[in-house]
Amino acid sequence: MQPLVDEHLRLTILELDFDLCVFAIVVFSEGGYRANLTSKYRPACPSVVVTSNASVARHTNMIYGQYAYQLSAPATPETESATLTAAVQFALDKSLCKAGATIAVISGVSAPGTDTVPKFGITVAPGVFVPSAASASAGVKTVSLRATAISPVSYTHLTLPTMSSTWGG
Repeated sequence: MQPLVDEHLRLTILELDFDLCVFAIVVFSEGGYRANLTSKYRPACPSVVVTSNASVARHTNMIYGQYAYQLSAPATPETESATLTAAVQFALDKSLCKAGATIAVISGVSAPGTDTVPKFGITVAPGVFVPSAASASAGVKTVSLRATAISPVSYTHLTLPTMSSTWGG
């Protein structure tokens, strides 16, 4: 049952990647399974994989769009919030997202001896996005090419062949 839940969670992330303009994804993954599911269809944003497993951290270097944030000890429910804050700061420091960016979070760390239930959330990177002066003064405007009116076409100037001239009758 767990793989099905994780697959649906991954599909939700991909939909939100397009709908909410997510700039990064933070994934808590000790075995690498959730991290690989997140990158399965190559989202348009990078994934920060939070793990204490050195093997998973090395493996993320080979997967498209994954960046490892390695912990010294596995995250627990008590340290999950602080670990998320540190992972978001890691993404900012590595220029994986900008200040004020929307970030999707797949977490669900478990206490020893309990089952892990995946959780999904949205957070915002600390800081405020300030556009550069060059882009603000450029005065770039979007031009719509959509037609707003359809003009009627007059076919009075066309002469159509008659049946008798076409069929030799």
